[in-house]
Amino acid sequence: MALKKLLQLFCVGKKDSKKKGKFIDPLWQASASRSSVNVTANKTHLDPCSSGNDTVSVQNHEVESSSTVSSWARTEQGTEIAHHTPFSQFDVVQDFSDHHYAKTSAGKVTKDWVKAIQSEWDLLQKNLPESIYVRVYEDRTDLLRAAIVGPAGTPYHDGLFFFDVRFPCEYPKCPPKVYYHSGGLRLNPNLYESGKVCLSLLNTWWGKGCEKWGKSSSSMLQVLVSIQGLVLNDRPYFNEPGSKNSAETTGGERCSLAYNQTAFVRSCKTMLYSLRKPPMVN
Repeated sequence: MALKKLLQLFCVGKKDSKKKGKFIDPLWQASASRSSVNVTANKTHLDPCSSGNDTVSVQNHEVESSSTVSSWARTEQGTEIAHHTPFSQFDVVQDFSDHHYAKTSAGKVTKDWVKAIQSEWDLLQKNLPESIYVRVYEDRTDLLRAAIVGPAGTPYHDGLFFFDVRFPCEYPKCPPKVYYHSGGLRLNPNLYESGKVCLSLLNTWWGKGCEKWGKSSSSMLQVLVSIQGLVLNDRPYFNEPGSKNSAETTGGERCSLAYNQTAFVRSCKTMLYSLRKPPMVN
């Protein structure tokens, strides 16, 4: 599966042992534990889909990935295990050369900025849902890369979607800059072919009060959870401007189903794009 291959890109490991027989057909097995993250995302953070004060609590979904991934191999004599190094959800890596914002200067930072970044790293390391993976960079602490697994029950199920992030020198007074690796495909009203992520939390869509970025109330974790839980949802058609009023109608549901079918196909094509041009993660 494309997801398995892409997740393997995030894991730097090697076999510890190999018994008799030819090593073929790598299979993946991961824990299916579930947990919840105490982060709520306001629906009005979405691009055109504002629905008042409703909130959602995003739970971890059972996906073919976990904090520790092991490779299982089938051999001619039987089945045996080839261990890999721990698969970290959060890690500090070196190479940022293919990052979207690699050529953007980090600018002059302050002590408050450094403190804010350290706080973000700590929050992400301790609270990431099992289906979100983050890499930060030792030599460019203003950059971050995230891989979000599409939630079950959506047209994005088990897809792997990459986002590049830059923390400007004014952070956290202003939100982070987020770029989506689209592969030139529009598979969601909030995710543009150009890489733009439309979210009021990022100040890329209208909002008021707590719907927008707040210096002391918002975080990178909140942004990632909002993208996974509210953008990559099961009925993305109703994020389109003007389509919200057609929800629960025969015509609206028909359009939603058609949109989901298209979004699924484009999700698969996005996975192929990522396999042809995999991100650097180590």
